[in-house]
Amino acid sequence: MKCIVNPSRQDWEDIIRRSEHSYFFHTPIWANILNKVYGFETATKLYEIEGIKVLIPIALKRRSVLSFYESTPLGYGGVFSTSQIPTTYLNCIFNHVVNGVGMRGILSMTVPPFYDLAIQNTSNIKEVDLHKWNYTHILSLEEGFDYIWKNKYDKKCRNAVRKAEKSSIKVVHEISLDNVKKFYSIYLNTVKRWGYKRPPHPWCLYKNFYILGSPYVQFRFALKDYEIIAALIDFRYNKNIFYWMSVFDEKYKSYSPINLLVTDSIGQACDEGYKHYNFGASGNLESVRRFKESFGAKKVRIKRYIVASKLNLAIYTTLSKILNI
Repeated sequence: MKCIVNPSRQDWEDIIRRSEHSYFFHTPIWANILNKVYGFETATKLYEIEGIKVLIPIALKRRSVLSFYESTPLGYGGVFSTSQIPTTYLNCIFNHVVNGVGMRGILSMTVPPFYDLAIQNTSNIKEVDLHKWNYTHILSLEEGFDYIWKNKYDKKCRNAVRKAEKSSIKVVHEISLDNVKKFYSIYLNTVKRWGYKRPPHPWCLYKNFYILGSPYVQFRFALKDYEIIAALIDFRYNKNIFYWMSVFDEKYKSYSPINLLVTDSIGQACDEGYKHYNFGASGNLESVRRFKESFGAKKVRIKRYIVASKLNLAIYTTLSKILNI
């Protein structure tokens, strides 16, 4: 078995592009953004066994005496290959991963929806409960936008979109640093309404989306009288769209600009042949769950695995309660 740490960008992307489960989170660009914004070290591994190539996107963050490896932070990870991977090969790879992360290391892996990590439940691999975050909402795009609008949107959602259109809300895709700055100012006010003392993500994350994210990161803005009143960011990769964030100016809430932005995003995704629109997790936020379901999205379970030595699995169980990881 051959292992390369941090393979070339071409080798990395050649493998993940072949998987229907891959998202922007699995790309070298995402790894680069994580490094620049949060200081994650890239520790992606490329294995080759009997001509089969297997890629595991991994980022590393050191905390105190432990090294936390994740596939991948703030999104999904997984195991990707050029062909079907025999279970014996997977077990061999994960044994190598355990040896690689060492006595003070843990690899956590939250896999995408519909993804089946076909491994044996060995002493080094454990499925863990994500509790309230163990699901996402997925809207299938295969029937096309007209079908989705007529048969999956609920009446209240369609009326909200019509109201935004009648109120002369315009959607633009033109991105500039000034527009991203306006988005972030609305974002800061939005997270204050949500009760955060400080924003979950810093300005430099969105600045790097603008600088490095093209063509996979898309911003769209809702304008009223030439002023940006709302914005939405989604990630587009392979066959999957991920709804990352939407924000709106509270003064314009009654115009339902987010409903219009989401509809514009879904319509473009249908036109471009994407398969799934992933709205992301909602936790215990019932109003957020209802909003996503108003577009016809359905709940899909998300799984998370921990790969580590027996001792570190026990340590992780304890730390997860303290650090909420």
